[in-house]
Amino acid sequence: SNNKIFKDNNGSAWFLTKHKIFKLDVDNNGNIINISSNNNEKQQLSFYAINEINNEIWVGNGETINQVITSHNGELLLRPIPGIPAILRQNLYISTIVKKDNLIWIGTDYGIFRFNQSDMSIRNYTHDPNDITSISQDMVTDMNFTSD
Repeated sequence: SNNKIFKDNNGSAWFLTKHKIFKLDVDNNGNIINISSNNNEKQQLSFYAINEINNEIWVGNGETINQVITSHNGELLLRPIPGIPAILRQNLYISTIVKKDNLIWIGTDYGIFRFNQSDMSIRNYTHDPNDITSISQDMVTDMNFTSD
């Protein structure tokens, strides 16, 4: 989802600021026992989306999606998700990332991108005022899977 505050399955809290990612580890009493962050001084990336996918933390920044990995010294490192191509244009606002089976759905300010990991294809869904079956607008802020 497009939250900038997120709690993972291990109970850690994650916070996104414009250029930093913070992870707060807590004990069973809710006391903070560790704070980790990324070193983003060289890249000046802007982070917009965070989600836990298959027990991994993924963040969207610009036109890329990265897995967040904790290094041996506690720094948060970014690793591009294997196989996901750079999303077609720079300065894309990635607002949400979800995955179901082999499909990764990416909500952006330019519609929805669906990346199929099986055949490595990407499709973009945008609003078309002449097509009543198109999405209602290009700015997609959140997505969820339902049983419908």
